[in-house]
Amino acid sequence: MTEIRSVKCACKDCVCVVEIDKAVKKESKYYCGDTCAEHHKQKSGCDHAGCECKG
Repeated sequence: MTEIRSVKCACKDCVCVVEIDKAVKKESKYYCGDTCAEHHKQKSGCDHAGCECKG
């Protein structure tokens, strides 16, 4: 059986893939960081190269 170790960030606009054990988990979803997990309340973008998510 294959174990899933990484997933796409749950933020709809984000293109980041995050390792589950390093992800920010909120409401049973995995995010690449606090900005995405907080639905971009403070700013746009997640500060990862090549990603310009807006939340």
